[in-house]
Amino acid sequence: MKCSFTKREPLPWGTLIGKVFIDGIKLDIFSNYGLDIQDEDDELWNDKKVLDLNGNYLGLKHTCVELVRRYLYFKTGRNFAKIWNNGHAKDWYLHAAEMGLERIVKVEDLEIGDLLCFDGGKGFGHIGFVRNIDEKNVYITHQNVAQNEDDLCHELPKKNMNFDNYIFQGGLRIPKCECLEIKK
Repeated sequence: MKCSFTKREPLPWGTLIGKVFIDGIKLDIFSNYGLDIQDEDDELWNDKKVLDLNGNYLGLKHTCVELVRRYLYFKTGRNFAKIWNNGHAKDWYLHAAEMGLERIVKVEDLEIGDLLCFDGGKGFGHIGFVRNIDEKNVYITHQNVAQNEDDLCHELPKKNMNFDNYIFQGGLRIPKCECLEIKK
């Protein structure tokens, strides 16, 4: 797999960037360029929320956290916003146990479908998931970085998983068991 981060122009908010398949799950990836997450008085604020199939809140539309929660919802059938709904992407790695997720410390131990957690950015951090891995690189799919096709496949060298202003914290994995234990 070859992909790059080319710094193309961002696409307008709500534009479907593309579709990816991971672990048999089809995910639509969108741009949220121009979204002001501080503006809750916006009359369209409720239109910017994503709900699961039961009408429960999954996340703010087209953000990195919403994409990961959507992926986890389709993979496990559980709404992670209901399990743990505090903080931003930067907080996921610290609170992994509360969500019943395993931490992955070493880049060499990452697998396709694992989540990648980052601190930094504009203070919110970032989260995405592993799309592919080869000898030298990890390929991440995410939303809300480039806001264009580069979000479908972003190549990160295993030797340095940091990018832009994001600092790699580690990976998270759904435990390989029949049940997902949620710590209270």
